Amino acid sequence: MGWFHPRGSAPRPAVSILAKDDGRPAGAGVLLPRQHLLTCAHVVNSALGKDMLAPDHPGAVAVSVRIHGPEHTVEADAELTAWIPPRRDDGGLGAFEWNGDLAVLRLAGALPPAFEPPRWHPMARRQFVRAWHGSGEPGVFADAEVSECDGRFGYFDGAERTLDIEPAYSGGPLWSNEESAVVGLVTAKLRVRGELRRAWGIPWQRVAWELRSAGVDHLLPRPDEDVRDHPVYAELTTLLDGPLSLSDGWVRCCRAVARQCGLDHRADGTPSADEFARLLLTRGRALPALVEAVRPTAGPLADELL
Repeated sequence: MGWFHPRGSAPRPAVSILAKDDGRPAGAGVLLPRQHLLTCAHVVNSALGKDMLAPDHPGAVAVSVRIHGPEHTVEADAELTAWIPPRRDDGGLGAFEWNGDLAVLRLAGALPPAFEPPRWHPMARRQFVRAWHGSGEPGVFADAEVSECDGRFGYFDGAERTLDIEPAYSGGPLWSNEESAVVGLVTAKLRVRGELRRAWGIPWQRVAWELRSAGVDHLLPRPDEDVRDHPVYAELTTLLDGPLSLSDGWVRCCRAVARQCGLDHRADGTPSADEFARLLLTRGRALPALVEAVRPTAGPLADELL
């Protein structure tokens, strides 16, 4: 974990996919860039009152969603734009797991600036993850440990003294606090005998592959390692490692950026130039917040940032 890190362990905003008949949560979802949402296809089927694993494209439909931000909640309709059905024809649908099962939805209007998509990170064995109920309530969560992941399926076992993962968790993020990122989507609980509470999900590795195959890879978040290839990355890190970090009130500026981005920070020190550059290039609110914080004491440096 770096100098910047999420507040608590809840990735906000939280996305609720609502059932058409009664408005109750059919499942959850995750924000993607450009006013898009990602969830499981079976969650959309459930919201529409269809058989959950029905592979047929639902057509030009929209579902009601509720997006819970850091300070307020937005209710809207989201139109289905990409359908990746549960697949039976490639050996992926068995008694317990299946391939596909993703849906991309698009909101009609832009969200407030504070509603930003989370980071993603590959799922791996022994990661501790947290899943939230589709209601979006921050206290209704289940903790688990990834017991196995082959990049196609991820299995996770519920911790002691934690809630069990039930259907309304489906489509929601599997959040790794250590990685400060989403590592996959909750898909289903394994109904097997015994005391072990095991569920499975779609790892980020397969989410990315499925979205590319469906032709919507433009919605994939930019991988962290690609930030170094950004045309202004080198110039930005040089500025952050030199003149900016030596300016008056630099610690105050760093903390102001964290606050404006809805992040927490370490009590001591400041972020490295690399970490700060990554934040500025991946969080829309970060650069304006830094310019605003720096300008009162270092106007020329603020102009260089622009």
